[in-house]
Amino acid sequence: MSDRRLAEAPAQKKPQRRGRFWLALIAMIAICAFAVYRSALFRLDAVQVTGAKRLSTPQVMEIAGLTRGMPRWEHPAAAIEARLRQEPWIRSAHVQWQGNQVKIDIAERVPVGLLRYGDLFYLALDESGLILEQVDLKSAPGLPVIADVTVTKAVRGQQLNHQGLSDALTVLATMAEPMRAQVSEVHVEADRSLTLFMAAGATVQFGLVPDLERDRQSSVTQKIGLFGRYWNAAPRKQMTGCKIDLRVDGTMISSSGCPKA
Repeated sequence: MSDRRLAEAPAQKKPQRRGRFWLALIAMIAICAFAVYRSALFRLDAVQVTGAKRLSTPQVMEIAGLTRGMPRWEHPAAAIEARLRQEPWIRSAHVQWQGNQVKIDIAERVPVGLLRYGDLFYLALDESGLILEQVDLKSAPGLPVIADVTVTKAVRGQQLNHQGLSDALTVLATMAEPMRAQVSEVHVEADRSLTLFMAAGATVQFGLVPDLERDRQSSVTQKIGLFGRYWNAAPRKQMTGCKIDLRVDGTMISSSGCPKA
């Protein structure tokens, strides 16, 4: 009887050996995982930003929630892109991890007009009516002011929905930047007709912008092209008192006070 117990004893040690093996394996895997987690190969080392003009690389990193040394797997590209798109100045963003570096390509929104907000401030708007920032009179960029549109409450990143405002922004966005810089104010009348006041002293009766999308851009482009050819050829110093009528598509009528191009 005792001999049989002695023969069976080694077999009882096998489960214990297997248990020690698996514990050692788990511990080794945990050590390797921790080493990988701490490895510099999987942590952010550099950020490359392209397409940004207004925003600096540190600003883009702050918006994206990026800091050097952060682990890559905690910040996938899709999550970084989502954070970037929450910034009003950023129209679109594409993010790509390459090793321990992040490449960010962004397209910024362009302000095309200012809208008075209160007594001392203006709202910088892009062509869609999105509020990019609030500026005061001293720091307001040299952009046209859209008049006769009232906003009582506005926050950065808000989309303003006003048809007359949308008409004015469409006209300003269609203009080339040098011409847009020559517009001092755009008045939105009660019937939504637009009047442009140029910095050189000329007045442009732009008229109505069509409601239908298929006619809207073609009408605006035609009018701006017609006026632009005259504006670029006429002497600026003689434009004071000049009145241009563009209310009829395809026709530009100038007053007797306008110089010849």
